[in-house]
Amino acid sequence: MIMKQFVPLSAFIVFITFFSCNGDDSPNQVQVNTSFLSKSENKGLRNQEISFFDMFGAIDNTTIATFYVNDEPIEGNKFSSSTAGMFKVYSQYNVDGMTTISQVDSFEVYIPRKKALIEGFTGTWCGNCPYL
Repeated sequence: MIMKQFVPLSAFIVFITFFSCNGDDSPNQVQVNTSFLSKSENKGLRNQEISFFDMFGAIDNTTIATFYVNDEPIEGNKFSSSTAGMFKVYSQYNVDGMTTISQVDSFEVYIPRKKALIEGFTGTWCGNCPYL
């Protein structure tokens, strides 16, 4: 009884294994190229220069990459702004017909608040110091 059930089951497994192959043993591989974007500052002062760098593994692609700040290309890899706000940056370059785009990162340009600290110092031993 067990043998009668085993033969059809094994025949079914061989049939599925044999006909499930499509004849093309080379799988379709899609290579996704992403690079790592780094920047010198996450938060910079107004008119402060912020530098961007593009790395693909151990390869520095900063010189061949085009950097985009708020979707506008910039000259070189340095950016400064006279207006405060949040900015988005990414890089893009082509090598051997393949386009590589980095992840989108953000940074902030801010205007510091001006505060003054006045500290009075005097000593009882000092003849020239005024009393506070």
